[in-house]
Amino acid sequence: MKTFKLLCLVVTCVCTAKCCLADPAVDTPITVRVASYNVVFGSMTTPEQLGEMFKPYNLDIIGFSEVPDGDWTARVGKVLGMEHSYVGTISSANHKDKYKSILSRTPLEGTAEHELAIKRRGFWNPASVVRAATEIEGVSIAFYSLHISGSGGRKGNGQAHQFATTIVPKETTKRVIVVGDFNNRIGDEAMNTIEAAGLKPTWKDLTIDLSKESTFLHNKPDRHLGVIDHIFYNTSSGAKANEGEIIELKKPLSDHKPIWAEIIFPRKLKNVKKLGERDTTKPKAAALHVAPKGTAGPLVGAVDPDRVTLWMLARGGSHCSYTYKSADPSQPDGRGQFTAVPNPAANVLGRPFKTVIEGLSPNTRYRSAVTVDGKADPAWAGSFKTSPAAGKPAAFRLALTSCMKIGQRQNSWPLLLDQQPDIHVTVETHTTQTPQIQSSN
Repeated sequence: MKTFKLLCLVVTCVCTAKCCLADPAVDTPITVRVASYNVVFGSMTTPEQLGEMFKPYNLDIIGFSEVPDGDWTARVGKVLGMEHSYVGTISSANHKDKYKSILSRTPLEGTAEHELAIKRRGFWNPASVVRAATEIEGVSIAFYSLHISGSGGRKGNGQAHQFATTIVPKETTKRVIVVGDFNNRIGDEAMNTIEAAGLKPTWKDLTIDLSKESTFLHNKPDRHLGVIDHIFYNTSSGAKANEGEIIELKKPLSDHKPIWAEIIFPRKLKNVKKLGERDTTKPKAAALHVAPKGTAGPLVGAVDPDRVTLWMLARGGSHCSYTYKSADPSQPDGRGQFTAVPNPAANVLGRPFKTVIEGLSPNTRYRSAVTVDGKADPAWAGSFKTSPAAGKPAAFRLALTSCMKIGQRQNSWPLLLDQQPDIHVTVETHTTQTPQIQSSN
């Protein structure tokens, strides 16, 4: 056993920072799991095989490119239990079976297709993007799936520029996702144009070094094209990619690799700018909920692949309970009670409570909420994520803070919250009123 000294202020700030991320009673975020896949006109797989491949990801919506006409997309949906689909009518470069489509778990409306054509040398034509809107958890989301020609570093004259300047500004839905085969890498002029229109690639939220990755499987190693398939969301929605990756398959189902992401949209939006309008203001930091007097937490303690420890500080004699829920509907929900810590290591204003939640799945995020004496508060809602199974690689975000300048304004906490660190280490900190919490190493 080891004894750790935790600063009350740090515990309170960190806990409240984490806890404002999800509150089932006040402002529960909307979680959207999305994928994109260029299926090379279905020449290397069947819809049924592709559906089985996507099953573990529990997706809400998928954008396909170079997809065959007819019921090919719907057949994928039959395997996944996703009953709603839309297939465009413009085949890329007028080749056979290179359409764009959308597959959704929820009904689609406002379906449309926009042609993108640049009458200049070096571009294949026509390209296109299909669009539909769907409602997820009571909120409307616009979804685009596209396939465009590479711009070769040329500025302002490609199909990406045409999409960003003529299609994107007309979108009025407040939450937008764009996926597809862009044939351009992040940092190219073409992608910079799209980002300037108010769209952000999920890669920038995820700790993935794109310089070492590729989403195109070329039969010649020297033709490494890098990551040319992307998922975007509109920055004005306040969204953030929580998880995602390039899916590596032992047996390729296409000459591209599928990609997926979990995007978290706030339910309540403020001052949403129209897409395509350049935002000259600084991004607003996330709001912090102040914990009710006499409470702090929940604080995430030891984390394992199948269990997690939660701590809570409340008045002595309080009745503290919790609920948790995974973003994966196949995972069971849970609830339980905190137990007061007997013989705390220090006398503090309140009583520490502890619980260990077991039977969880590895590398999985759960939303949690705590009630104290039957009352809920936004500051007591949050999330935690289990560690990966032993031997499995994983990425995480670590934040380091120092010299907290107790007694001065603490304006940096919302900025730290915006980064959503998985681990927060604070050093060289003021150490008055230090409750001691015992934890096994």
